[in-house]
Amino acid sequence: MQWINKVKMAELGDKARKSKDDMEVFKAFILEHIKTFDFQSWHIFLNLIDLSEVKHNTDFYNAIYGYLLDAVDGRMDMIAKVRLDALIMLCNENGIR
Repeated sequence: MQWINKVKMAELGDKARKSKDDMEVFKAFILEHIKTFDFQSWHIFLNLIDLSEVKHNTDFYNAIYGYLLDAVDGRMDMIAKVRLDALIMLCNENGIR
């Protein structure tokens, strides 16, 4: 993912915490760009999301679940890896597979 898109993702993710409309814009951005995520993009994404909200966004996580599994084998720092593992676990607990 290009640096400009990483910056935009961070900005959209920050705004997404403030309103449902902004959250929808953030999710649409992720869906559009997830195919180009590198390890840094995953780190940014995993630190922007609220893990407690997985159960309220099952459609979104259903759409990206395969990418989460692909990212497991990718290059990440330990914090991102722990958050990714927690996200996958929460997805599974909420019937997302």
